[in-house]
Amino acid sequence: MRTILFKAKKLSDGKWVKGSLVKTPFGTFIEWYEDSVCNKQEVDSSTVCQFVGLTDCEGKELFEHDLIHIVGFSYAAEVIWSEDSYAFMVVCENKHSYCLHSVIKACKIERIGNKFDK
Repeated sequence: MRTILFKAKKLSDGKWVKGSLVKTPFGTFIEWYEDSVCNKQEVDSSTVCQFVGLTDCEGKELFEHDLIHIVGFSYAAEVIWSEDSYAFMVVCENKHSYCLHSVIKACKIERIGNKFDK
């Protein structure tokens, strides 16, 4: 079974943390293992982003709500999940959306941030 990777901002300091998503009646957490020790941090549930399974041209992991730059174009785009298309999509400033997998095949992209970063 494949583990699905998530990231979110910690409530304690606002920094990103990656791992498994755990939702409980007591809060939303990201859990990960280091040296056989389970670590858990409470996170802001509004910042939870799922790994899309792809990387940019520099090998950086791409997550939902990441902002990307398509080389050769002057604008940024956001990676989103589309329930209608049942796929991760790229939404450009001009509000057009394109399948992320197709964009990566056709263009060079760079991850430049996330919509939750200030």
